[in-house]
Amino acid sequence: MPITAINRDEVISHYAHLHARGILHNDVDPKHWLVHPRTGRINIIDFEGSKIRDEVVRPDALDLYTVTGTEGMMTEKDGDVDSQGGDMMSLSEWEEALSEEMMEVEQYLDEMRGRLGE
Repeated sequence: MPITAINRDEVISHYAHLHARGILHNDVDPKHWLVHPRTGRINIIDFEGSKIRDEVVRPDALDLYTVTGTEGMMTEKDGDVDSQGGDMMSLSEWEEALSEEMMEVEQYLDEMRGRLGE
């Protein structure tokens, strides 16, 4: 079942819902949008590369880093890595990533609508 104008809003709503709860899917692709064959409802799948805000955002005002390693022996990159090894980002970088992801969603939807002649 193709993406239609009706479930286009549903896809956007799903990503907005994720973002409002501090989740960046981080792999926008229509292959991750499953359409239920009977109801036409959309489900987003494949969260393997997703990021959770609390795990990657440091407060901008404090510019904090959780540093692992021996001081003086760390690379510049080590200062940007938390104890689990995930990349840290500022709140503004997080917000930019959310905005870029939403633009990517809309681009895919526009391409699909163009192919369907809507």
